[in-house]
Amino acid sequence: MSYRSRPIDAFLDSIASPQVTPAGGSTAAVVGAMGAALCEMVCIHTIERAGANTADGPGNSHATADGPRDRRYTVDGPRDSHAIADALKHSRKVFHTQRDHLLTLADADAEAVDALLAASEAAESTRGRRSKRAIGVPLTIADSCLTILDEAPTVVTQGTASAVPDAITGAYLTHAAGLAAVFTVRTNLDAAGDPDFETRIGDRAADTERAIDAAFEATIDAETTR
Repeated sequence: MSYRSRPIDAFLDSIASPQVTPAGGSTAAVVGAMGAALCEMVCIHTIERAGANTADGPGNSHATADGPRDRRYTVDGPRDSHAIADALKHSRKVFHTQRDHLLTLADADAEAVDALLAASEAAESTRGRRSKRAIGVPLTIADSCLTILDEAPTVVTQGTASAVPDAITGAYLTHAAGLAAVFTVRTNLDAAGDPDFETRIGDRAADTERAIDAAFEATIDAETTR
């Protein structure tokens, strides 16, 4: 059964069990997907609110005691609800795509680890190939988390203020998941038995880790300055 269709309690039971999988990589992928879902939720709330505030169509505003409802004021001045909605529609698509991608990677990581363990009696070339896949999947998980974090400042800046804390929570989860995935890559590198591969992937993992940290910091900065 795919992890995407497994109840949460069953997934947690399968982690806390004598089974080897799901392990760190699959868990990081699911946590990253949760972070993406929180950011996506803020997009949805903001887009729906913008639509309600411009019910009469572009360029029409509903005046209230507080001013036009189709304008949202920030430190940079007024911003049109339609422009906000357009920006967040793109962000929502990114978050949704990466959420789905991470759930697929959760399955892929477990499959890669299971295949690696089953290769203990296989030829050295087979073990090396499977080791590289067991390293490549968590690195892809880290890349997906980075994509989410790169998009997070947009939703933090443009999102409905009352919902932004959920996006920040999502960023914290995704940041942790990305760093955990990089850690998994590093701990498995020696098993590849290929010095050139180890150097190349080790450098890429380091670059990804730095980028994840930078994107997370940009997200937090966006919240403090909005």
